[in-house]
Amino acid sequence: MAHKTTTNPGLLSLEDHFVSSICQQDEIASTISLHVFPKLILDKLLDVGPKRLDDMKSIKEHHPRFAGFATFPMANPESIVDELERCVKDLNFAGALIPNSANGRYYDGPEYLAMWQAAEQLDVPIYLHPCPPSEEAKPKFRGNYSGNVAFAVGTHAWDWHSDYGAHFIRLFASGLFDRFPKLKIVLGHMGEMLPFMLGRIERKLALTKDSSSWRSTFRQVYAHNVWITTSGLYDIEVFKLVLAITSVGKIMFSVDYPFESSETSARFMREVQESHMVTEEELELIEHGNAEKLLGIGAVAWST
Repeated sequence: MAHKTTTNPGLLSLEDHFVSSICQQDEIASTISLHVFPKLILDKLLDVGPKRLDDMKSIKEHHPRFAGFATFPMANPESIVDELERCVKDLNFAGALIPNSANGRYYDGPEYLAMWQAAEQLDVPIYLHPCPPSEEAKPKFRGNYSGNVAFAVGTHAWDWHSDYGAHFIRLFASGLFDRFPKLKIVLGHMGEMLPFMLGRIERKLALTKDSSSWRSTFRQVYAHNVWITTSGLYDIEVFKLVLAITSVGKIMFSVDYPFESSETSARFMREVQESHMVTEEELELIEHGNAEKLLGIGAVAWST
């Protein structure tokens, strides 16, 4: 869900995470992996759920100040298009936020082409979000350390960012962006490692025999089809790199609650402002202007 935070000037946050009450029902809870979250995080996810659902219900009444992201049963790709069209056309949702894989199944296969085509035709972004590793992948993160460390390495400390980056490369290599050149993809966490690796990825892919079949280079797709958010990666040196690689018109503020706090993210934006890496006009684009344009919503500055 995209919403306005309580800082001044206006900050427009692209994502919050929560678990709805329906997911806590016995017959559903047994099929989802709530146990992968540490208790502190899970408590926050469960606590914020009812409030966020109330917010989501108000979207139609308060558009364009609020916007929702659709989500889908990614393991059943045949049901995705109807739900995306319903959410965008009937509920005024701004796009979709979907997990990086369906239990290890990525979205470069032909069964997902209809989803990508619908997103392009509806002119809405797809926000791919990292997710915990599949059961088959979990053993590779275990080692001579605690289970807590294994969890961190397999999720927010490393793998779900690198895995997401690899997924995006798969999408590119499959020819997806040649087939649907107007696709809009949102990458969180300062680009999920791709800005740092951008030059090397492009050079190494150019050495493959497949490269002659791609109409656009990897760097061109990154520049044209990708928007990135600041969610959960509040390092000024990383931001400096991202700014050198990415158009300022494609960078958007985000919080990543409850994994990060609004206070931390707002403090980071003040650090960006004080660094003078961007002008005041560019800062406003990052804080809310770019998201307003991409999502078709407005942020209203207010005081706390």
